[in-house]
Amino acid sequence: IATGSKPRSLPIPGAEHVTISDDVLNDPVLPRAVVFIGGGVIAFELGHVYARAGAEVTILEALPHLLGTFDADAVAQILSERSALAFMFAPWLGSKRSTRSTDACASRL
Repeated sequence: IATGSKPRSLPIPGAEHVTISDDVLNDPVLPRAVVFIGGGVIAFELGHVYARAGAEVTILEALPHLLGTFDADAVAQILSERSALAFMFAPWLGSKRSTRSTDACASRL
């Protein structure tokens, strides 16, 4: 799921298979696992919803830190609590390939 204050197409292979944040809550099926591209407020908000519903959540971020516009102390507090939310964070290094079947999307990140 590509997140951001304004949804935009990502310049990566397989971008046509990425769901944007505006459309994510319209999906009637809860995925087993979900990956958010972008470590901002929207990713944290939607990630929290999915984690509470039982999905495995991963947030990818290209910058060296998450929630870049927030106060560093506030971000540290949020990150210290993340284990309770079952989030996993990883650096976004780009996408080599993305494919989608009728019920899943797989990426080689």
